[in-house]
Amino acid sequence: MQKKYLLIVIFATVFACVAAKAEVDIRVHYNYLSINPSDLQTLNTQYQSAYAYPKITSMTGVGGDVIYFLPVVSLGFGARYDSFTAKSAGTGGDLTLTANRTALLVDYRFINTLVFLGAIASYGISHDMKVKSTGSSDLKTASQESYSVGVEGGAKVGHFIAGGEIGYLSFIGTDIKSNSSGSLASVTTTNGKKTNMDISGVYIIASVGVTF
Repeated sequence: MQKKYLLIVIFATVFACVAAKAEVDIRVHYNYLSINPSDLQTLNTQYQSAYAYPKITSMTGVGGDVIYFLPVVSLGFGARYDSFTAKSAGTGGDLTLTANRTALLVDYRFINTLVFLGAIASYGISHDMKVKSTGSSDLKTASQESYSVGVEGGAKVGHFIAGGEIGYLSFIGTDIKSNSSGSLASVTTTNGKKTNMDISGVYIIASVGVTF
């Protein structure tokens, strides 16, 4: 009798694994990033003091994810693209700070039914960070690095998916260079040290997409 029950359990487990399907999520999202203006040392020194630009405290943008979830375990791997922009106007003209990143994603969902809840992390593999100004020289960081950790949640209706995410994004550009002459020729330094441009902070994402 025990063998019979054991065979039933084994058969049910195997059947469930075979019947389970992998899941693919494709979604677009709106990004909000809260930053500490004191971390933007170069903007404070080169732009805000000289041209009376208001301090930048947040950035917004758009992005997208593609995530493949393994069957049964709800562990997902994928890629993410993020863009962030902040604009400011001062006596020296318009200033635009932009930052973009492409990152690898890991997503584990504790709940993954009609509603989902999980932890998500990303690691940047390609970046761009620069400042454009109509009243002074442009700036660009020679190298960048980023990662994020957060929690996500949402709901599924048929093949449609909607959700949100909140977490912390570390996004730092190093070795800032001036582009006033049309080429990255001079390095901007503070007290003889290469200056960073840090836009790290708490991020919020609102997303919609499809799942199949």
